[in-house]
Amino acid sequence: MALIDIGMTQEDVMESIRPLPTGTYEMVYQGLLATKDGGYDWPTKAGGNMYKAKFVAISADPKQHGKAVIINAMKGTFSFANLCKVIPGLISGTSVDTEAGIGTRINCTVEMKKYTNPDTGVETETNDIKKMSAAM
Repeated sequence: MALIDIGMTQEDVMESIRPLPTGTYEMVYQGLLATKDGGYDWPTKAGGNMYKAKFVAISADPKQHGKAVIINAMKGTFSFANLCKVIPGLISGTSVDTEAGIGTRINCTVEMKKYTNPDTGVETETNDIKKMSAAM
């Protein structure tokens, strides 16, 4: 078997996919995630719809810089209103502009916590968004 040195250990690779440690980070908005069919309305188990907004962390710590955080914002909730508040132009009339605000920087307070998937029973670490505000 031929080995190719990639300059990363298994631990390094796994660290790159771990959630951000609890703290406040500057984030850059990357846009809304599309569903498999190309739409942006993600169904919820409760029967509603939500949007999934992707942000990437800006950090002096190379282990945290570039990590993605997905904010699930269900229409009609505080999280959706807050997302619309920090991303300029996201709402256009009664529509969501999927291209608005890309590149916008925000401050985001996240908490790393354990999450058990109710369907599989598998426990993982995840980020819970505690606060979003416009970056100064």
